[in-house]
Amino acid sequence: MKRPELCHALPPALLLAMLLGAAPALANDSASPAAEPRGETHGPVERPARSTPAPGDATRRLLEQQRAGHYASPNDQWLSGDVQREVYRRYVNSFSRPIPERFIDDGFSN
Repeated sequence: MKRPELCHALPPALLLAMLLGAAPALANDSASPAAEPRGETHGPVERPARSTPAPGDATRRLLEQQRAGHYASPNDQWLSGDVQREVYRRYVNSFSRPIPERFIDDGFSN
């Protein structure tokens, strides 16, 4: 069985309404500045002034989003009891060593 073409499957009144509804949008498209020939200038282009964010603004904004939970997963995330105990043990043991004055990376180099 052959599939009917889309224009044959739509009632003529609906097809006409769709075409008439798209006509203004198509007419505005041809009058857009992108349709003007390139190379012609109509004077200087004024660009809106950009305000430079203060140092730390982005960090403060991201930390606030994290605090507020804007990007938090809706799914519960959990670790098994054994894994939780091991993570906590490593965390506590990390305080048993002094913080070095400098970080010297001698290993894992290319």
